[in-house]
Amino acid sequence: MSFQRKVLNQSLIYSFVSIGTILAGFISFPIWTRLLSPEEYGIYNLIIVSIGFLTTFSKAGLQKAVIRFYSEFAAGRNGRPISVYYSTMLVGSLIAGCFFSVLFVALASVFQSTFSLGVSTKTLLLLIAVIVVMLSLNSVLISFFRVEQRAVSFTILSFIHRYGNIGASVLFAIGLKMGMVGLFIGQALIETVVAVGCIARLLWRKELFVKHFSLKFLREALSFGIPLMPVESSKWILAYMDRFVIQIFMGAAAVGFYSVGYNMTLYFSTLLAAPFNLAITPMYLDIWEKHGREKTTEFLNSVLDYFLMLAIPLICAFSFLGGDLIDLLASSKYHGASVVLPYLVIPIVLNASYTVFGAGLLIYKKTKLVMYYTFVAGGVNIALNFLLIPKFGLMGAAVATLIAYTVLFGLTIVSASKYLRLSVNPKSVLGYVAASMVMMWMLSSLSWSTM
Repeated sequence: MSFQRKVLNQSLIYSFVSIGTILAGFISFPIWTRLLSPEEYGIYNLIIVSIGFLTTFSKAGLQKAVIRFYSEFAAGRNGRPISVYYSTMLVGSLIAGCFFSVLFVALASVFQSTFSLGVSTKTLLLLIAVIVVMLSLNSVLISFFRVEQRAVSFTILSFIHRYGNIGASVLFAIGLKMGMVGLFIGQALIETVVAVGCIARLLWRKELFVKHFSLKFLREALSFGIPLMPVESSKWILAYMDRFVIQIFMGAAAVGFYSVGYNMTLYFSTLLAAPFNLAITPMYLDIWEKHGREKTTEFLNSVLDYFLMLAIPLICAFSFLGGDLIDLLASSKYHGASVVLPYLVIPIVLNASYTVFGAGLLIYKKTKLVMYYTFVAGGVNIALNFLLIPKFGLMGAAVATLIAYTVLFGLTIVSASKYLRLSVNPKSVLGYVAASMVMMWMLSSLSWSTM
């Protein structure tokens, strides 16, 4: 098989994984929203967001180092056996995961009197600690399949990982009637099963020995991975910090309503953007290398037109039919979340279009600018949340998100245009808006809540 064909085949497989993972969100979302009350769903999202934030640090960037250093060991260029690579990466991720989990539990135990989760706090803290450790391990273990170019095995494992989480959570939360705690028990179980299975594979291949752990190599891996952590943490701050501000001023139920609106918008926009994000980057980089600026610009303008053709109807649908969509997907008890949809769908869709609008930054290797811009936008979002939420409630949080992402989008476009200027066809945009408005008018007479 030629190199080009191998790259194409693996890209298609990874695309299948990404889309399958997105679809899993559409499966779990209606289940969790019907199982949990708005207050419980708010607490659930606060915990999920906290786990995500902890994991950005507990991974210590080692999942990136896995990809960077594999070829050196596989080719034998550094004179060390491949078992040093596997053993050091695995033990390093275990140490980092345990450190941040213990730190979190210690801090949470000290301050637990200042918050109430409505469920067993000690049980949840233990589950969170286990999940963070396992996520840290799995970020490295699953990356091993990628660097080994085992795309099919990676696909199978990813589906077991994602859909196994849903199945186990349903079993404990609904089947065994454990409620929200059952959701985290299910996740902890599947994360542990995946980690144990991957470790067993390395042991069976005789590529994992504790004595082959190398502190020198771990330092080298951390020196590569840790500087990349701000990229992930900056995205987290921009996307999720507002949940905690809402919790401070309005309580968990308000977080639940806001999270329903945000998550539903995110699922649809990600599904819209996934085919573009997965396919066009290697395509426009290839066009750039072979045909230069003019053909690349022409291609990206065409992609942008197709993206807007799909994005504008999505924005209109969420703006005019948001309440019906929430009733259909999340249930009528979350209908109040519809007020934030028009303000959330625009920034989330704009963010999904980064692959197109930010192409110039990627081509000229200026992606570090995006990290700086994301930190700026995150700071704007936090400041506006503290300013607007006390006065305007959830609407204030949604408007803060809209302004923050507009800042990020504007900074990205201004910078990217210095390297590659794209253009939008005004007539096409007006046509898409007009067609979308007609579609909304026709659909407005239907009662989705009775479907």
